Amino acid sequence: MVAVFDICAFSFVFYASAGKHGNLTVSPSPIQRIVAGSITIVITAFLVGILRTGIWASPDALVIRNPLRTHRIRWDAIERIDPPANYGRMWKAGILVKTKDGATASASLFGKGPFNSNAFASDIVDKLRLDVGKYAGDDVGNGNPKAEN
Repeated sequence: MVAVFDICAFSFVFYASAGKHGNLTVSPSPIQRIVAGSITIVITAFLVGILRTGIWASPDALVIRNPLRTHRIRWDAIERIDPPANYGRMWKAGILVKTKDGATASASLFGKGPFNSNAFASDIVDKLRLDVGKYAGDDVGNGNPKAEN
């Protein structure tokens, strides 16, 4: 909603010189059109990125899609999956997926808000841990491989 307001406010200020002024009609300059068009494209791309956020589990890999970046992590490369950090953290605030090579991916869609309970994402974390156990054979709850019988 804020982005829509920003676009409206920007277009009002930016195109204030264009339009009908008494009997005179003033068209926006080419520079105004280029700047407004490029800003609209950037904002639209970012909004589409926000709408596409999420976590997808397939038999091959775990895909974490954030507004600006997509992570594709093989199941056997996952070391552990941690619940979201406490509210107030700015970076890597969602469900954390730590890989065996030390990289960390965060699912920003599941960042903890001020009104969330402590266990708001625990079902998703538990299901992801089960998927790692199913597809990679690891017990990701504590980072140790499953014991063989």
